[in-house]
Amino acid sequence: MPHLNDFPSLSRWFHENDDIHPSYAEDPVEHTVWQFCRALTLEPSDAFLIWQSSLSRLLDEKQHILTSFQEIERFFDCSGASLTQIISSWGYDAFEIGKEDEYFLIMQKAAVNTGLVSFYFLAAWAAFNQNDYDSCLEMCDEVKVCYAPILTLKGQALLESGHPEKAIPVLEDALESDEREVLAWFQLAKAFWLEKHYQGAFDSLLKCLKLSGPNPEISLFLTIVALDAPYSLEWHNKAWEEMEPFLGQFGANEEFIEKLFKLIVRSNRRDWMEILAEEADWEGLKNSLCSKQKLGAMLKSLGEKQWFGLTKKILDRLIGHEEVKSHI
Repeated sequence: MPHLNDFPSLSRWFHENDDIHPSYAEDPVEHTVWQFCRALTLEPSDAFLIWQSSLSRLLDEKQHILTSFQEIERFFDCSGASLTQIISSWGYDAFEIGKEDEYFLIMQKAAVNTGLVSFYFLAAWAAFNQNDYDSCLEMCDEVKVCYAPILTLKGQALLESGHPEKAIPVLEDALESDEREVLAWFQLAKAFWLEKHYQGAFDSLLKCLKLSGPNPEISLFLTIVALDAPYSLEWHNKAWEEMEPFLGQFGANEEFIEKLFKLIVRSNRRDWMEILAEEADWEGLKNSLCSKQKLGAMLKSLGEKQWFGLTKKILDRLIGHEEVKSHI
């Protein structure tokens, strides 16, 4: 989380005005700036009380609120600080200290009183992260401009509400606004996948990877799509290509190994299974009872392919773990 010391110019101004900063009645803008700076020096719970009460007081001045807030933004910008990013970081703090309801309400108030898209986004974000998808959608719908982050968040809310068919055109609009929005591509892939439109899902995930570079979460989803879709050699090869580099990092991750194992068996690639047998952390996987239960079925599938040497290799990694072998 940002601290005032991260912004030398702002910190210098704050300390120079420590004893002489104006009261709210004298200069609402400068007083609010000083209080925001003060909040940046405090622990989250104390900081929340300071910035929330200061912003709420400023928002009550409805007649000049937009002008006043823009002056505050410019002050921070000139000091090398983004006020929007700072208020966003205070949102994460609010969730950490159990003030998420209050954060949503102050962001909602700021959005309504200023009309600024950034506040509508933060209000929608706060609602979404409380699983209040109706309020999230309400905030998103208030924004009439085509703004990719808002549209992406709206698409996510529709997905979580069980409406992937409605999410697809919204996410496509987000990408029309900004085709570099990786999260929109990922959510679009999820929507297509839920609608069993596997080609759309796979293509969207390839766009994600092109923009983000290697990514284990995207690669895992790519593998899930490849497994759910009718068999495609090209898709399975691509999924392995993206997943294999993360074996060392996720060798003890049950879902990662299980999906990769299924991909290999379905692809009938013994050479890939040799790599998995060698690099997976079978010792780490044995500690989960769920993993142990699945391990038996996994090894039996190797036997069905007559890959007995690979079965022995994995079992040798588990020698002495009788509880594990009892599940086979």
